[in-house]
Amino acid sequence: MTMASAIELRAPALGVMGIGYKAGESISASIAAGEGGQLYPNVINVLKAEGYINQLAYSLWLNDINSLTGSILFGGVDTAKYHGDLIAVPVQLDSETDAFTSFTVAWTGLSFTSCGKTLDLSPSAAVPAILDSGTSDLLLPDEIANQVFNGLGVITDVNYGNLIKCSVLNDAGTFSFTFGGQGGPTINVSLSEFGFPLANQDGTPAQFSDGSFACQLGIQAAGQDPILFGDTFLRAAYVVYDLQANSIALAQTNFNATDSNIQAFPSSGGIPGASTTVSAVTVTQTNTIRILPSASPTFPGGTGGVVGTSRSATFALCSATGSAGSAGSAGSSKSNAAAPGLGASAFDASTIVAGVVALTSFVFGGGLMVFL
Repeated sequence: MTMASAIELRAPALGVMGIGYKAGESISASIAAGEGGQLYPNVINVLKAEGYINQLAYSLWLNDINSLTGSILFGGVDTAKYHGDLIAVPVQLDSETDAFTSFTVAWTGLSFTSCGKTLDLSPSAAVPAILDSGTSDLLLPDEIANQVFNGLGVITDVNYGNLIKCSVLNDAGTFSFTFGGQGGPTINVSLSEFGFPLANQDGTPAQFSDGSFACQLGIQAAGQDPILFGDTFLRAAYVVYDLQANSIALAQTNFNATDSNIQAFPSSGGIPGASTTVSAVTVTQTNTIRILPSASPTFPGGTGGVVGTSRSATFALCSATGSAGSAGSAGSSKSNAAAPGLGASAFDASTIVAGVVALTSFVFGGGLMVFL
């Protein structure tokens, strides 16, 4: 492998292994700017060149938010790790280079189901979205993100980010994301997969002033950044990245699967097990700003209240199952299908009682690597 010897390290120090397109390597920007340099093969290119895999392709199974392990499978698909059919959508071109530089696909639909009611939050037109395992959160267009924040009664604080009562996350509510338009894959993500419990400096759970436990919501407004579907979304999907055919296949993940049925990519053509490729909808990626996983911020000590922007929930949420919820239990495994019963009342607090809060970033759930 081509490596660099670092002489200066800027905090935060977070490792990301590039296994995307060669044209997406950071040195390509220097080459484009006339600063010299030469593109080099990354991990997946070397694996194929040395005969470990037949195609420039791999599958990602992050598993759920509470799992200690997940897997990345180079050169194959594990059919035991997902439900239903794998449906492929084409990777979209970058507008500046007219080349494939990121895992951009056409995102076409979003809905939220709770209490037997479904609310359509879909973008008005297809949106370029990057399926990026190197990003922790889900970054949505501002208008849609604000609908979600208002609907769930999120409190936004300049230091702590987007906060929500853990009791809301622990009840059944489901976001459904569709890609590629009609006939494209739809991935259901339980609300619980978007939450991270917050802790005080002494390790005790952070609480709102009404005594309910506080969680961070892994959804952000993208602003000027690209639309990114990071790990909070990807955990709910089994994702096959085919860099040779420039397509990505998606299926509903099989959380905590213990079986394995690995199928190697053939020497030429086709994602094993993929039923179809939906290609009617196209978008062009115009934003190539790179978002790295956020580090755990350091806040000043103390236990004073932190004032945030308070919202009252507007979604059709069900009755609360408990006034304070459960500490540290956000992210419990849920059914892969949409289900009613989101239990939480509208926020009646605009402050959070907390000391130093640890916000955790997730890049991979585990380190099992299998070569075919």
